[in-house]
Amino acid sequence: MAQAWREKEDLLRRWLQEKGEVADRLNEYNQTQERWQRLAKPLKKHFHKERRKEDVPMVTSSLSGETQTPSSVIPRITNSKDIFQGHPDHNHI
Repeated sequence: MAQAWREKEDLLRRWLQEKGEVADRLNEYNQTQERWQRLAKPLKKHFHKERRKEDVPMVTSSLSGETQTPSSVIPRITNSKDIFQGHPDHNHI
């Protein structure tokens, strides 16, 4: 009976150690993901800001040489959800 008790305690100890190692790996993975998200957020903002600048067409007047936005430009959609609303392939946005 004493041997069965020791084997049970040993099994429990090994199981808890294994679960602790799994938890450590998961915590490390989560920390890495959070770090990447913090690094990517300003880059995404910068990228989208630059993209918005590129999306507005500019026209140079041949008479004055001035660069200006044409008055006939259709207003851009600023919310990406508006673009893909109802489109089944883009529900993750």
